[in-house]
Amino acid sequence: MARVVWTEHQHPVVIAQNGALMQVPTHWLISLTTDGWKESYISDLAGRLVHWLSFLEERSIDAEEAIHDDIIEFRDAEAERVLPGTVNSKLQAVMQFYWWAQKKAFYRPTIVGWRDFYKPDQIYQIEVNAPKANSRNGTDYAIPFLLKVPSKGNPRLITKQQVGELMTSVRNRTENIRRKDADDAIMIHQRRNELMLRWASEGGLRRREVVSLQKSCVPGPQKGSYKKRVEVPITLGTKNSSPRTISVTAELINATNQYIMEERQDIVDQTKADPDSVFVTENGTKMTPGNLSKMVSRCDPGITPHDLRRYAIYRFACHKYLEERLLVKASGDRKKIDEDSIERALTGFAGHNDSGTTFKYYVSLARVATEGAAHLQTIDDEIDALEERIGLLKERKKEVTESM
Repeated sequence: MARVVWTEHQHPVVIAQNGALMQVPTHWLISLTTDGWKESYISDLAGRLVHWLSFLEERSIDAEEAIHDDIIEFRDAEAERVLPGTVNSKLQAVMQFYWWAQKKAFYRPTIVGWRDFYKPDQIYQIEVNAPKANSRNGTDYAIPFLLKVPSKGNPRLITKQQVGELMTSVRNRTENIRRKDADDAIMIHQRRNELMLRWASEGGLRRREVVSLQKSCVPGPQKGSYKKRVEVPITLGTKNSSPRTISVTAELINATNQYIMEERQDIVDQTKADPDSVFVTENGTKMTPGNLSKMVSRCDPGITPHDLRRYAIYRFACHKYLEERLLVKASGDRKKIDEDSIERALTGFAGHNDSGTTFKYYVSLARVATEGAAHLQTIDDEIDALEERIGLLKERKKEVTESM
């Protein structure tokens, strides 16, 4: 990977993985030194830029050839391992570098920019926004793809409405695709795209876990209540290669099976290629994490696949808390809800080694979300809750019967 080396005169030099000097990044950092910026500030910028350059090296992309989709993929990949504020600092350093390189004519003049009245047809490799007229930060541009930083250190949670709007936006974008085989392509892509989003927003899967989901891991068609939870082993693409088991609704399982047997099978028949992964391209190859990131960012730049994962964890916390409330109510006593067991369930669902303050936060949100009278006092919610409970009991009965 790329790295920064400081000379005896305290000048930063950027070295590629193969040992070659990366001239333009080095020129930028040295110019900052010449302009009198503190060494600590330059060191921070250099470290952030190197993450981006290493990301490009891994994909054999030259720094001047990077496009908007690349930086979105970089953002989403970083969001899975560091905090949003840290991701934004890296993005700001990258854009600061490109703006300088473009201005100094080291790179072509269409690297970074925005369309305006004078050049409505001009296309830029990386699209930014024009600076606001009353902006106080004095920048020459505004970065529209920065992540929203949650306050008080809690993870940012999107809403059910935002997830629904994203689904609609993805559906509309898919329908607007113009292809020779438009009708069939739209049907195939729409079902696949919606299911990928659902496995992230309902199953809590990371990007790589979604595209690595294996056909053999998806249970067969389910009977009974469509709301009952079904266990699914997640074996590939997991963090630290640690497999885990999640649970999703029977309805999602059935929808996925229908896609596998119908639209996906059509692709297999046409391409004569059948990878083990559930989600495939029209060419019969498996999808990539970048495909999922692009799909989401093009429809809503303010949402990342990891936001969908957080939403799923929150919804699962609500499900487990409501389940605990039902157990307490059915027991007839006033036993305390076991929040520790909910935290443990969240830890397993999310694929973490141990629970922490983040999971306590999800549990506290679930406590508030499920304590309203509307959850258990309306007839419809009582029916839904009982159906869910019946589904769980049937599954347990089946397990006991099979073990006898």
